[in-house]
Amino acid sequence: MALWVLLPPASLNFFAFAAIFSAATAFGAISHLPGGVGVFELVVLWAYRGAAQSDVVVAALIAYRGVYFALPLVLSAGLFASFELAVAARPRGTPEDDRVARAIKRLSPTFIGALTFGAGVMLLLSGATPMFNHRLEILSLHVPLWLVEASSFLGSLVGVVMLFLARGLIDRRDGAWRLAVALSMVSVGFSLLKGLAYVEVGFLSVLILLLLTTRPDFRRPTSMLDQPFTTGWFIAVGVILLAAFGVLWLAFEGVDLKARDLWWEFAFDAQAPRALRALVGASVIATGFGVSQLLRAPKGFAPPPAPKELAAAVEIVRRQDRGEGMLALMGDKSLLFSASGRSFLMYGKRGRSWIALFDPVGPCAERGSWFAALSNSPISMAGVQHSIKSPRKACRFTSMRAFP
Repeated sequence: MALWVLLPPASLNFFAFAAIFSAATAFGAISHLPGGVGVFELVVLWAYRGAAQSDVVVAALIAYRGVYFALPLVLSAGLFASFELAVAARPRGTPEDDRVARAIKRLSPTFIGALTFGAGVMLLLSGATPMFNHRLEILSLHVPLWLVEASSFLGSLVGVVMLFLARGLIDRRDGAWRLAVALSMVSVGFSLLKGLAYVEVGFLSVLILLLLTTRPDFRRPTSMLDQPFTTGWFIAVGVILLAAFGVLWLAFEGVDLKARDLWWEFAFDAQAPRALRALVGASVIATGFGVSQLLRAPKGFAPPPAPKELAAAVEIVRRQDRGEGMLALMGDKSLLFSASGRSFLMYGKRGRSWIALFDPVGPCAERGSWFAALSNSPISMAGVQHSIKSPRKACRFTSMRAFP
């Protein structure tokens, strides 16, 4: 009903529209894109060809996305931010309150990742659509042209980067959080300078507030560039870029986008060249991410334990009093022995991360020899140095992670 009210009057009745809406929703669900963005719009535009002007249908679809998706998302993000602030400010509550707070914190990285992904889509579509002429006239009186052009171009670049940042936020990465906060703040300025886009500023402000209030949830000290991006993630980004180009083509239907002179046209009212340059730049950034993933070093191989290694682990386990060492005998974890062979570390591998299970198994006197063993392996030594210097943990090591 929300979309039916926004669409222009056409020869289609409500029941025909309901069939179109159902088909567009089904195709959007099959595409596995968030909200079927791009796919839903193309189906509706194709169905309304000849029945209404395409630019009017595009405007209705954008308004529908704002009313039905963006507005509830902004409201829920605001409520979520207020909840996080309230939890941080009040003293420890009842066990029931603590369980609710823990459940919310488990969901917060995914929720913020979805918000960041939505912000990236918003910035890309904003760069592909024309701004209001009266706002550009106001900007022309106070802002130089080069600043408007740069803000439009860089805003789309930030948009495609935020599509990839969402993955790092879902994984609770500290580097992704820092970059998301910085880019969101910069995007506020870009949104104002490219066309006084107040709605974008409001959405980005809520995202910044939510990122700041949930800072404790992003503590994984790993770089955003270290994470592997799945094929499905790249397909989603590619489809969103194609949808942005489709919106660009429909929004500037009367402009010859293939003209060579269009690329070098710079003026406050030259919105089609500005949008075309911005989307091409965003496509180059997305392609660069894809190529960098293809050129990454191999993930490495964690060999299963050999029978001789398992036999050596059995002897070490028998000579110490730690029961967790018996888990090494299951044969599903790789083993790393110290230089003397009197202690070992069991670890597993997931993606590009090598993750140790418990501390090294063996006598306390072996803790110094682990520096030599770890210096020739991909496992970080920072946690070991900290635990050895701690007098309360003379025989304990902290958990260690490794990256090939």
